[in-house]
Amino acid sequence: EEEEEEDEEKEQEEQEAQPDAPLSLADKLARTAAARRRRERREKKARGPAIKLGWFGDVHVLELDGPGRWRSLAQSELRPAGRAAHGACWLGGGEDGAGALFVFGGRTATGRTNDAWLLDVAAGRWREPVLAGRRPCARSFHGVAPLASPGGRPLAAVFGGLDSASTALGDLHLLDASSLAWAEVPAHLPSPRAPPLARSSAGVAATSAGTLLIFGGSSGPIDEASGAPASFHAELLALPLGPLLAATVDAVDEEGAEAGPAESAAAGCAAAAAGC
Repeated sequence: EEEEEEDEEKEQEEQEAQPDAPLSLADKLARTAAARRRRERREKKARGPAIKLGWFGDVHVLELDGPGRWRSLAQSELRPAGRAAHGACWLGGGEDGAGALFVFGGRTATGRTNDAWLLDVAAGRWREPVLAGRRPCARSFHGVAPLASPGGRPLAAVFGGLDSASTALGDLHLLDASSLAWAEVPAHLPSPRAPPLARSSAGVAATSAGTLLIFGGSSGPIDEASGAPASFHAELLALPLGPLLAATVDAVDEEGAEAGPAESAAAGCAAAAAGC
């Protein structure tokens, strides 16, 4: 099937590379349909294979006042597709300063995704914000944790996971809740003898000092027969991000810029690399 698709794409490219000539309506429709199929194949490849399962998209709230009670949250018509293995955390700030539930990525019926959503829990209203900066690639089984810059700017950290080819990732991205801008930051451990960072299914949390804690997870090629990864981890890793955040996020805030960390991350990361 893949060879047939490659042959079709090569034939179509050769046809489009030929000198312009009058095309019949049938030829135009055929080229449009072929272009659509190529686009759909590229999107499918970026998401990974589709899996037919019962995907849930419901939200439940645990009310802690009194004895504690679960309730199902009525959601807006606009909402994320049902999914699994996504990352979520409470993200402070926002338009009204009340904060929202932040959901990123995961796996849907059509494959892995990199969409980002914010849920107003009180109103049950979802929105898919327009985010600046370079969005992390599609992934599942990643870690998401809330943290704050030394200056108090609310952030969400997205770490690791599996990409569309089921390869373990070791990258780190920050979303600034105030400017709604992404920034990729270097994820380096202080010790040269530290284990590799790339992993999925790790526990991720942040301290008040801006250190990202990563525990466990799995990595290595996945066995096709069992679906199990090659290695499991039991170490606790610490990424001190405080100096980096002060040199990027807070520096932008103090200068009164509106672009968030995305444009200044490269310079700030270089200056604070020793603290990463």
